[in-house]
Amino acid sequence: MQTAQQCGPAAGMPHRGALVTLRQTADNNHMSDTASNPSTPSQPASEAKQYSFSKDASADRYLAHHGDNVAGLVSFLDEADQINVTHTVVDDAHQGQGLAGRLVEFALTDLRDSSDKPITATCSYVQLWLQRHPEFAETLAR
Repeated sequence: MQTAQQCGPAAGMPHRGALVTLRQTADNNHMSDTASNPSTPSQPASEAKQYSFSKDASADRYLAHHGDNVAGLVSFLDEADQINVTHTVVDDAHQGQGLAGRLVEFALTDLRDSSDKPITATCSYVQLWLQRHPEFAETLAR
């Protein structure tokens, strides 16, 4: 397993092996991505991967699920004056399918809608994603 991007401070971030052992948590912030990924030539439409997303508030992270497996995560720090998105990880088997972007969008949308705090990102992937999605500019710390 490899990280989609090495982001933010390493201290306190889950190590690569931790992704494999995570399990889906059921809460109010769980949603399914019913629109499958577009099929690739090597993957028929009937086998296109579907994902669901949830917030694991006890661990300050958002998870992407594929069936019973965790396919990716976005970690954040809820600080006194801001929320800092620190890390994005996608399992090797799920890379190259746009999962990281969809997970980041889910996480930032939830953070924006559930908190009045400005959002910062020390994760380089999230920084790049934010540059490509100006509709989230109003949530960023100035």
